[in-house]
Amino acid sequence: MELIKVHGSGNDFFILDQEKLGRKISETELKQLAIKVCDRKHGFHGGADGILCVLPETRDDVLGRMRVINADGSEASMCGNGLRTVARYLSEKNGKKSFKVATMYADLEVEQANELAPGVKTFAVEISPVSFSADDLKMHVGKEELHEDKLEMLSDELKFSAVAVPNPHLISFVDHETLVSEDLGRIASYLNDGKNALFPDGVNVSFVEILSEDEIFVRTYERGVGYTNACGTAMSAS
Repeated sequence: MELIKVHGSGNDFFILDQEKLGRKISETELKQLAIKVCDRKHGFHGGADGILCVLPETRDDVLGRMRVINADGSEASMCGNGLRTVARYLSEKNGKKSFKVATMYADLEVEQANELAPGVKTFAVEISPVSFSADDLKMHVGKEELHEDKLEMLSDELKFSAVAVPNPHLISFVDHETLVSEDLGRIASYLNDGKNALFPDGVNVSFVEILSEDEIFVRTYERGVGYTNACGTAMSAS
């Protein structure tokens, strides 16, 4: 089995190309593989945030399908930085610079963008569908949408907004002191314990600090992963 270690903005993964395996890997095996190789203490090459399983597609304009298996073995509907790495992998494998990649809910456009620096390749990807609906978020807060509202179960001070892109994100705009405090870990770990009533399926949680009129800093606790160096869908949601 060949695994390729990749990262997008420090968000790191192992790419597993299903076409290169002698047989199809089972769902149980895929979950067990992710838990073992992604472990930060005992995993493969320092572990990772998850496995990106790349599968073949038969449609002409779709070069492949991406499945996102988190470090804890759960599956995410989308991953922005993961999609960027899969886009580069499929681009180099097929010799194309612009195409679509199938994900759980949508076929998404990807294309090679200008290099960030000589030899530092990057890819731009479509993030969609986007929804504020409680049904799409699997959110139970007594409202159809959540926009800059307090959730007293989480905090007496903070206001929250929720958006699915399409994986669910809960966002709070905060000052720098709150950004670096323990509040993010406390709130996110509670919302991802599988027992809470607000987001029973869990949710990605981000604290966002406004640095200037057109610049923000996003700190994210990712569902199924924990704290992560970057999260593309969290950036898009924020």
